[in-house]
Amino acid sequence: MPSSAVRSAAVSAQLSSGAVGDHPIFNLVSDQANHAIAAMTFSHNKTFVKPSRSTSISFEFFPPKTGAGADKLWDTISQLLIWQPKFVSITCGAGGSAIDGTFAVVRHVREKIGINVAPHIAISRQSRARLREALQAYKNLGVRHVVAIRGDASQTGQEISTDDLYGSTIDFVADLSKNFGLEAIVAAYPDSHPLAPSPQHDLDYLRRKAEAGSQRAVSQFFFDPETFLRFRDRVQKASINVSLTPGIMPIHNLAQVLKFAQGCGTLIPSGFASRFERWGLDQAALFNEGVAHASALCDDLRREGVQDFHFYTLNRSEMTYAICERLGLNRADAAAEASN
Repeated sequence: MPSSAVRSAAVSAQLSSGAVGDHPIFNLVSDQANHAIAAMTFSHNKTFVKPSRSTSISFEFFPPKTGAGADKLWDTISQLLIWQPKFVSITCGAGGSAIDGTFAVVRHVREKIGINVAPHIAISRQSRARLREALQAYKNLGVRHVVAIRGDASQTGQEISTDDLYGSTIDFVADLSKNFGLEAIVAAYPDSHPLAPSPQHDLDYLRRKAEAGSQRAVSQFFFDPETFLRFRDRVQKASINVSLTPGIMPIHNLAQVLKFAQGCGTLIPSGFASRFERWGLDQAALFNEGVAHASALCDDLRREGVQDFHFYTLNRSEMTYAICERLGLNRADAAAEASN
């Protein structure tokens, strides 16, 4: 691995020359995963039909660490693209780790299929200088949106002077909006961020991110539609000028999702787990329960005027695909046939 000084010099030279394809940001991706990413092909036509205006969706994926993981990711993306997502987002690892794998996936998706991709960038994991280099490299790829998050500072794994860090997500949003012409997508928490002193403090922080330049927020996942609707009411009452999209978590594995919920402060309704536990090890029944839960959640929100949904796929296509089908969303192939 090159030293930070050598890497910084190389990055600056390549950015000035526009040579994004060999950007050092790729260097930390495992050789196996990087080779698999470069070799991936997609089983669909590159022509896309614009999403239905009645309901629009987006999908979140995470970067693979192995060749097998890369194969699974591209299979998942290929299968879900038929639902015409407005954009896809690529996370930066558990807790907001390095951006390298994210960049490789974003580049491949942009070059192979050309759809809108929003990379996640966690400000607590990298120096301000390196994050600004990444922003320029993403912009050179044609990226227009960035998911701006704080990340887990306790897992940085390196000593970075506080003088070379963004002071807050708000500062980062302002920088990428004003100086890079990128749109910041920020996080919103219907049940409040677990580290927020109070729900009002959390709401005020969302306001400050919107005032810094963000026009769109994607919510943390939740289990009850009323949780999101009450939060939406609070955002509107506070006159926070941000488009709010609910995050939907398909429940492939109940224990895993409940662990996620505990970590991010999502409240678990009384008796919720029993809906799944009653099926024991019956995988077909558990799958159907997961589809029924997420579909009902989306339908309840649609009846209240919600039109956009962001799915946390966990790089799995089957349940998200079934949910989209249950919701009656427009498929690309059906739209193409109708236009002929």
